[in-house]
Amino acid sequence: MAKKQEISLKDRQKIVAHYKTGIGYRKIEKEMKIPWSSDAAILRKVQANPRMSAPKIAVEVENEPGVVVHPQTIRNRLNASGLSGNVAKKKPWISKTNQRKRLAWAKQKVDWSVDDWKKVLFTDETKLMLFGSDGLIRVWRKKNETLKNKYLRPTVKHGGENS
Repeated sequence: MAKKQEISLKDRQKIVAHYKTGIGYRKIEKEMKIPWSSDAAILRKVQANPRMSAPKIAVEVENEPGVVVHPQTIRNRLNASGLSGNVAKKKPWISKTNQRKRLAWAKQKVDWSVDDWKKVLFTDETKLMLFGSDGLIRVWRKKNETLKNKYLRPTVKHGGENS
C-alpha cells in the first residue's frame, strides 16, 4: 500500500487555527478529512516506552499503512499532548522490600518531636571523612623530616571498606 504524503503547510495552518479557536480534534478530523489515529499511535508508543526517541517512534509509526511522519512532527505532537523531552534524573534504585521497610520506619517516627530528630544523624551510607580528604595531601618538608608529626596525615581505623 502506498504511503500518504504529509499534510501541506496550508492545511496544517488551518488545523492549528481551528484548534486555537477551541474546535476539538474529532471535528477538525471530519472537516479536514485527516485521520488523527497517528497521534494516538504516537502516544501509545511513548506510554509503552518513554525512553524511545522521536526518530525511532517515526520509524515505528511509519510501519502502519498510510502514514508518513517526520521526527520533528513526533516531537511537536508530543509537546502538544503535554509531554516534553527531558534528561532522566539519576536516582538510586531501592528494592520494593526496602521501600516497604523505609515506609514502615517513617510511619513509626511520624509523631517524633523536633528534639527527637535532633538526636539523629542521617548518613544515607555516605562516606564521612573525619580527618580531611581521602585524596593526596601534599606538604612542604625537608628530606629528613618525614616522620615529624606536623608532616603526617592522621587516619582512623574503622569497620568500613575505606580505611
